Amino acid sequence: MTDKPTKPLKRIIELASMGTCAAYLYLVYFVVRSLTTAGEPPGWGALGNTFGAAMRYVSGALFLFPLVGFGAGLVVGAAVYGLTALLRLDEKRGYRVGTVTVGAVGFVLLGLPWREVPFYSAGEVVAFLILLLLGAGFTWAALRRREIVSRASRVCLYLLGGATVLWLLFVFAIPVGFTPARSPDLTPPGPNIVVLLSDAHRADANTIYGGPVPTPNLERFARRAPVFERCFSPGNWTIPGVIGLMSGLAPEVADSDSQRSISPHLPSLPEDLRNLGYRTWTTIANPAISMRHTLYRGWDYYSQLSVRFYNQGFLEDYSLSGYTRLAGYFSQLMVRVFYHNHRIKTPEVGLEMLEELNPAGGDFAYIHLNDPHTPYRPYERYRPENAQRVGRYRVNTWEHDLTKNDLSDLTPPEKARIRELYDGEIRFSDEYLGRVMDILDERGLWDTTALIFLADHGEEFEEHGDYTHGHVNLHHELTHIPLVVWWPGVFDQAGRRIVRPVSLCDLYPTICELVGAPYEPERLNGVSLVPLPDPDRPVFAQRFPNSPEAQRYSDFVVQGRAALHLDYTTGVEELYLDYYTDPEDVSAEHPELVEHLRDLIAEWHLRNAALQEYYGTATPDAAQDPVIRENLRAIGYIQ
Repeated sequence: MTDKPTKPLKRIIELASMGTCAAYLYLVYFVVRSLTTAGEPPGWGALGNTFGAAMRYVSGALFLFPLVGFGAGLVVGAAVYGLTALLRLDEKRGYRVGTVTVGAVGFVLLGLPWREVPFYSAGEVVAFLILLLLGAGFTWAALRRREIVSRASRVCLYLLGGATVLWLLFVFAIPVGFTPARSPDLTPPGPNIVVLLSDAHRADANTIYGGPVPTPNLERFARRAPVFERCFSPGNWTIPGVIGLMSGLAPEVADSDSQRSISPHLPSLPEDLRNLGYRTWTTIANPAISMRHTLYRGWDYYSQLSVRFYNQGFLEDYSLSGYTRLAGYFSQLMVRVFYHNHRIKTPEVGLEMLEELNPAGGDFAYIHLNDPHTPYRPYERYRPENAQRVGRYRVNTWEHDLTKNDLSDLTPPEKARIRELYDGEIRFSDEYLGRVMDILDERGLWDTTALIFLADHGEEFEEHGDYTHGHVNLHHELTHIPLVVWWPGVFDQAGRRIVRPVSLCDLYPTICELVGAPYEPERLNGVSLVPLPDPDRPVFAQRFPNSPEAQRYSDFVVQGRAALHLDYTTGVEELYLDYYTDPEDVSAEHPELVEHLRDLIAEWHLRNAALQEYYGTATPDAAQDPVIRENLRAIGYIQ
């Protein structure tokens, strides 16, 4: 019996193992390049302080790029075998063709930046030339020292197998261990602070704001803590909202309404609290909050189990090479397959955090849920009947994500069903708030723990022509957000309703004020809510992409009960005399009030310009981060 039937498979596996070896060499290049240009590999500083987090990072690094190389080698091997059989090439010539092809694919094709502008700097050109030299050296060695390269490739294949097991184990099997360290003799600098953010959660959906969605736990919280009836986000999507919360700055000041990294010179709530002696923890579910935004600054423990980059930042490579993109797609696919597993992890990590709160105080825990953000996939207990498919939108799969579709072909009943799915996710957020309060009850932490429930922005359902969020619209459905604050000895009046307009940006100075953290009130857009600000103080929001072709898309100001919305893309301006109850535009009847509110917006922008100069963010022509752009594209924020 001869071994000829198995020979083609052996040749294909040999080339696949060479592709794996090439990928490991690319990984070395990737790490060295990152160390040279950024001082650390992408995401390394955001690993947190747990063994599980480190193992997810390391196993992801040893698994994902080499997996791409192995797959490319298989494809090349099969193609070369077919070609050599067709052309009747001998084994030696076939090996040469396969080796050169693997080298070209493994270093040139997969190492090439895959984006609109492949080489946007001289440094990137030099880096790619170095990669080409590495590929040429690998190909030469494979041709001249076949046995040595074959042995090394087999070792790489075994390494890939081991890394595969580790990655699956630490990503999907082993729970996220939450074991942050605390010095036993540390005196708590203030009460525990727990911030629970429900993403894309519009205020008027909840019963405490007169909405239709049953939110019994929010009602329970409102019976204990003051409700801010008119809190507004500074923007209409996640990044400007979260940066406003953490820095007290408007989008154009922070330069946080675009696809760029956030300046390290901005104020940072977790940094300020950690400098004061707080132990700072966070778990974030929304993949829009990329570590490329530098939002991991100041956290002792940072858990970001994102949909697109599930490896604690390993795939956040600024070059967006073929390796990065294909590995990212595979990682994303794996999370989609195990979506339920992924979805429950962030909330469960948050509850683990609360179980570890110091009873005496001194911990800051920020929990960022992705509910009720798209995709709307409520748990079955909150899902309407017969809601497996709504038009092209499927509930139990990732097919036809709502954020990427034109919904104009949906019927009115289908649109109503989509809103029911959104409402189902709000009910989960409410359920989770109840679990948080139960822990505080069971552990007796209310006297030493502040609890803040809020959102980063709202969600629109064709009130002004669009769905979801992040468009030009800044109206009530997108900027009016829930805010309920419990702070022992300060905000602890049962059933209190605070009606004056406030901003999400006010939380940063308020928390700093209450714990004694130093901050510069004159350098912020937000103001401390202790004491409450003047009821006639104007509150602003904006859509500010800060790109060369569009400095501002829209502005919004509310003062008292009146509000003005300016859409610079269409030239439309809308005035509302009673913004909270009457959506009728009366700008034509009140030109003086329109002019007054316009003047307030103009003065606000002048002050923002001065703050931009102070923080060094006045850079409208700066290059947008391609990784952030791809991350936002993957979840539907941009096309």
